[in-house]
Amino acid sequence: MEIINIFRKMQSRVSSSLRNRMLIIIIVVFSAYIFFEHIIQWQIVYPRFVQLETSELVEDIERVRAAIDQEIYHLKVNAVDWGSWDDTYRFIQDGNREFIDTYLTKETFSDLGVNLIYMNNISGHCVWSKAYDPITGESIELPEFPGQIPWNQFGNISSSTSAFSHSGIRMTEKGPMLVASKPILPGSKQGPVKGMLIMGVFLTKDKINAIGDLTQVLLDISPFDSRAKRTEKNKLFNAGKTSPEQPGYDYKLNKDTITGYAILNDIYNKPALLMEINVARVISRQGKRAMQLGMAFLIVISVCVALVCYFFLKVVIADPLTNLADHMTLLDRNGLLNPIEEYTTRRDEIGTVTREFNFLIKQVDFKIKEQKKLINSLEKASKEIKSLQGIIPICSSCKKIRDDEGYWHKIEQYISTHSMADFSHGICPDCVKELYPDLDVQDAQYNDDKKPDSPDEYI
Repeated sequence: MEIINIFRKMQSRVSSSLRNRMLIIIIVVFSAYIFFEHIIQWQIVYPRFVQLETSELVEDIERVRAAIDQEIYHLKVNAVDWGSWDDTYRFIQDGNREFIDTYLTKETFSDLGVNLIYMNNISGHCVWSKAYDPITGESIELPEFPGQIPWNQFGNISSSTSAFSHSGIRMTEKGPMLVASKPILPGSKQGPVKGMLIMGVFLTKDKINAIGDLTQVLLDISPFDSRAKRTEKNKLFNAGKTSPEQPGYDYKLNKDTITGYAILNDIYNKPALLMEINVARVISRQGKRAMQLGMAFLIVISVCVALVCYFFLKVVIADPLTNLADHMTLLDRNGLLNPIEEYTTRRDEIGTVTREFNFLIKQVDFKIKEQKKLINSLEKASKEIKSLQGIIPICSSCKKIRDDEGYWHKIEQYISTHSMADFSHGICPDCVKELYPDLDVQDAQYNDDKKPDSPDEYI
């Protein structure tokens, strides 16, 4: 019975503890998997989206630079056309009025899309210049373009022809201006240089917006030394990401947008403008959305897989073990254990345990049967055993014995009734001499010396 109690305890633990622990282990494992997957996505995958976004931002900045360079290129083309024109070549030498009245009109500025035309001779004296306000269209004076401009005031001048060709950004009191300068040559572009032609266009808000529309970014360009942009300027320089010699980039991540900063140098290679680009964080937003959907999908799949694993383990391991424990605790009506036939054909540990349990059941069943046989035999023997106890009243003369009811019985009858003993009658040698004096004593002596094994031999 001690084995049965052990099996009952086993059943209790298997039916509750095993399933609960199995469920807890599955929950812990899949929760850890989801947690680490979440960490990997937000610490490794998501920064890649941000990196891709910043790369796109740098490309946007370069597209804006390219758009500004394209505006400067148009100025250079016009400057080359006008600087390599025979009429311009003659005008820079004689300053004839006809050229001014015919070609240097306000309509010419409008057709060329420029706000400044400046021409000086080889000695640096201004032959003719005119500038128009980009908003009002009125003629204005620009102190940056006086009556005489030494060559070294407009770039790094050398003796070569290319030294007269410069382009870039020039800061003026009216705002930043895109300028391009070309040497004044004959139409054949062969001959001595007689002067320099400068064309410029103001970088107005409308033009900045047009460049932003062209590059599909939200663009803002402001003077680099403006107080409003001093924080960004200091950040760029202090972080070591840029320098006056090599403009760099910086960016700031906002909730819905990413702001990029870049420095635009002037024709003297000094920081002139700070470019600010705001781009919607489409990549990170879509990446975050994809990660969230992926995480939700992963959670659903993990829950489904966890349930499948739980039910699979329940069917394959927990239920068989529970059934084994149940079988070991159930007795049939005869008090015999029932063998298990369900899992004996399995080739895994469950099958091995089942076969071993069946063997143990047979051993226990055999022991129970043996115990029952022993109990039955003991009960039968106890019924057959009769004992004589206490004081027995016996007659001192006839040797009869009185029972509990007061009747007197011969001694043989009383002992036979109250015990398992039976009597057989014989005669001892003394009685032979007394009762049968004529009997040969040799026979009686023989009987006495023989010491028979049973009382029947005395007869």
